[in-house]
Amino acid sequence: MKKVIILMLMISGLFSANAQDVRVGMQMSPTISFVSTDGDYLDKVNRIKFSWGFVTLFNTEGRNYSVMTGVDITTKGAKFSYEDGEGNEYEVKYNTQHLEIPLAIRMHTREIGYFSYWLKAGLAPSIELKEKVDFHLNDEPYEIKGDNFSKNFGLNLLLGIGTQYEISEETDLFFGLGYNNGLLNSFTKLEGYKEDGFFSHFALQAGVLF
Repeated sequence: MKKVIILMLMISGLFSANAQDVRVGMQMSPTISFVSTDGDYLDKVNRIKFSWGFVTLFNTEGRNYSVMTGVDITTKGAKFSYEDGEGNEYEVKYNTQHLEIPLAIRMHTREIGYFSYWLKAGLAPSIELKEKVDFHLNDEPYEIKGDNFSKNFGLNLLLGIGTQYEISEETDLFFGLGYNNGLLNSFTKLEGYKEDGFFSHFALQAGVLF
């Protein structure tokens, strides 16, 4: 994980050294967070969460692509149920908060009127900041010994599409749809469940660049 972060920072630094236009801004995103797993489960519920953060965009004059990075605070969560080998039914509800450092290539069209359109793809390593996990066993509250039921580090694939609108010479608004796909197992230990799980989310993004 450290090697991935260092590599991403090196790539960002190399590009920024050649960038002729640097934009900064903020973004916020309501998200639909869920967990995907190949194991058997009885029921799964997606949850509405939220993400916000700061954006830095490195542009090179005459090119229709840029590098986007920044810092995001992302909350994730999901609820799902499963049975162990003895027929006991478990329900698990995750609420976690993560610090993410995205690094993405953003390809965009030239301006059409005041609008341009973009497509981005990249990676985002993440560090867990907070975790709250609730368990129920056979519909009764249940406490599992220990803590840290999800991984402290993660890696996500970023995909997105959207538009950017120029409201003044140095200020743009942007809007988009994003997909954040977990690439590494998010679970550390779940009593009665041995399969991997991956936190992912869809995001409705909105932000401003200066």
